[in-house]
Amino acid sequence: MQLKFFTLLLLFSFKLQGQEATAPKEKYYRFAISNSHTAKPLGSFSSLFYKEFHPGFEISRGKILKQANKHQWLGELTISYLYHRWVQQNLAVSANGGYRRLLGASWGATAKLGAGYQLSMPAGKVYAITDNGLKEKGHILRSQAIAAISIGADTTINKRRMPPFMHYQHKIQRPFINEYTPLLPYNTLLLGARFPI
Repeated sequence: MQLKFFTLLLLFSFKLQGQEATAPKEKYYRFAISNSHTAKPLGSFSSLFYKEFHPGFEISRGKILKQANKHQWLGELTISYLYHRWVQQNLAVSANGGYRRLLGASWGATAKLGAGYQLSMPAGKVYAITDNGLKEKGHILRSQAIAAISIGADTTINKRRMPPFMHYQHKIQRPFINEYTPLLPYNTLLLGARFPI
């Protein structure tokens, strides 16, 4: 009788340990709307709220790669769109890695780094100067590299764990115009929510 009891107890403890070790990593989607402007990092941050509106959006698919008690390491694949009024439209794909620190039961702070590819189209037609005057080149698509760093906060306001978030992102686009602006910096404010899969 005692041998059966200890055998059941031992099997039960192995089952519990196995369940903890094989807990699935959480996957999620992120949706956000954004406003951007061209400026140095943290340059005229407040104007993101009331002027220089260059709207955009971002869709991400992410996964919690590693989780400890109050720490999460994140991986995300992101597609974003930005309409820089009078200048260009940008469509970008990037990979991001980040760290999220859990603050209490419902708050989190996040920092992320990312890099990717961007396709830009000028808002107007492009012309070239020739011996015979101007020659129209049409709307030229340009391939560019991007790099981004962002910080943000999120909170859980309901039991379905769909935390709204606010992130501040600084992005660099390269090359913009090699002759006089090889790097174009953007500051972006993102407002959105994360949805578990």
